[in-house]
Amino acid sequence: MRHLSTDPRCARCALKPALCICERLPRLATRTHVCFVTHALEDHKSTNTGRLTRAVLENSSLCLFGNDLPALPRLPWPEGHRPVVLFPQRGAPAVNKALLDDERPLALVVLDGTWRQANRWRKRFLVERVPFAVPPPGGPGRYRLRTAPSEQGLCTIEAVARALGALEGRAVHDALVDALELFQSRLLWLRGAIDRDAVVGGLPAHVRRQDGLSVKPP
Repeated sequence: MRHLSTDPRCARCALKPALCICERLPRLATRTHVCFVTHALEDHKSTNTGRLTRAVLENSSLCLFGNDLPALPRLPWPEGHRPVVLFPQRGAPAVNKALLDDERPLALVVLDGTWRQANRWRKRFLVERVPFAVPPPGGPGRYRLRTAPSEQGLCTIEAVARALGALEGRAVHDALVDALELFQSRLLWLRGAIDRDAVVGGLPAHVRRQDGLSVKPP
């Protein structure tokens, strides 16, 4: 299924204007910097949750590359930070507060792309000897917009939520998971996968799926 869209979308939450959730999204300040390494094609997919995560996290940055953009820089994280790549690398420890026991601020490097893309980038950071960490274990993922490569697969915002939950506290984890539910329920409704009354936070009464999300006067 093709997930790229040329329709107008909100620059922050990436939903169509009639479904915009920006007024409901928090802005979270964290000690940990989250650096997103994202392919240009991935950033424009309607099902991508990396953009949503950046919309919530104040202390985050984007390294966008691919197509006609410059190549991925050798050090995509902010200068002076200590990088740790968040990826299910075999043998890597789970994210825990011990990662904060350093004078240098922590930069959590998130590989935001398809599984094939992320696996390719993983090899590059292995060569650079950048340490890896995996998201802490938890229950099944809640993401329903794409098929995961395994039952234990997590989307970007879920992986970041678990990592920051271990580093920053449960409130940060829960806020990110709530943002995911808010975001994906609107897309699932747009696809016809759920009914209006199942949309988290509800929908404006004047929004109709069959109208192509044109907003009628209330």
